[in-house]
Amino acid sequence: MVTSSCNLNCVYCYESHKTSHKMDFDTAKRAILDVFDETDFDGVSIQFMGGEPLLAFPLIKDVSEWLWSKNIKYPYSLFAATNGTLLNEDMKVWFTANKHRISLGLSFDGDVNTQNTNRSNSASLVDLDYFRDTWPESSVKMTISTDSLKYLCENVVFLEEKGFTKIKTDLAYMHGWTKQHLVLWNEQLSLLKKYYLDSGRDMHCSLFNTPIDAILSEERHAKRCSCGEEMSCVDWDGTIYPCQMFAPISMDSAMYNKVKDIDFAYAENFQVQECRDCVLQSCCPGCAGCNLKFNGAINSINPFYCKAFMIQIFHTLDYHLKVAEKIENEIERENLKHDINKIITSLKLN
Repeated sequence: MVTSSCNLNCVYCYESHKTSHKMDFDTAKRAILDVFDETDFDGVSIQFMGGEPLLAFPLIKDVSEWLWSKNIKYPYSLFAATNGTLLNEDMKVWFTANKHRISLGLSFDGDVNTQNTNRSNSASLVDLDYFRDTWPESSVKMTISTDSLKYLCENVVFLEEKGFTKIKTDLAYMHGWTKQHLVLWNEQLSLLKKYYLDSGRDMHCSLFNTPIDAILSEERHAKRCSCGEEMSCVDWDGTIYPCQMFAPISMDSAMYNKVKDIDFAYAENFQVQECRDCVLQSCCPGCAGCNLKFNGAINSINPFYCKAFMIQIFHTLDYHLKVAEKIENEIERENLKHDINKIITSLKLN
């Protein structure tokens, strides 16, 4: 956590306890060296987080160049998620020169009106072309708010036409979602599905990218991520948290104290009872930190997100079913259709 500050005030931001704190160079070095002292891993992903990490660009630059000067025996990657508004020409020169050693992931929510509504009138401050051209394999993160849902299809199309090939799209974790939003969600996914099918474009939006084999899997994952195990967040002062959602920038100490002493490796601690027998538990993208922050417990989920994901999966399956019809190989085509229809039948029974 290189900084707890941000220059924007996005409508759905879950980081409700921002401060002016910044990490210093020695704390960053210790955090990284502590990770490399471990031996039980194949590689390390180091993410510079905020707030807005480019507020701490000098630290990112110094830490990166220090790492590159070291003889690190393990493979590692460097990444920062940014709102893009602070990227000046000097930063561009440095990032361009090192684009194969460090990457930026942009958060941008769609067309000008949506970006300005969701993200503090920041559309004109972001150089979309630079991010697309410098890191063409990186995702652009498009978050959907209660206000921007009605423009979902338009916003994905906007980013498609800007040339982004990975559009990571999610409903925001925020209060205010209603049954009417589920109706709108269904309508917008229908429009988006029609856009891709009619245009013949490759699917670049993550909403329809849940793999069929993941849905078919009989594995059940009570815990959906590796927080507190392979993943951790080092705060500006060196304190270690299970992930960014559990850090002080996201939740107060009284909330975190509910779980700080639990075994994060014991999946049953995270088991949502309503989800135990759900056929989609193998691929559901639930977040324990968001459950705690918004619902009061790591194993308590807002049913809105369950219903929304079910709607999303039905559209995903319908999309793949229509794409399967175009497969020339009859055996391959019929096998895929059989798998998809099997899932649809199972979902309807549940």
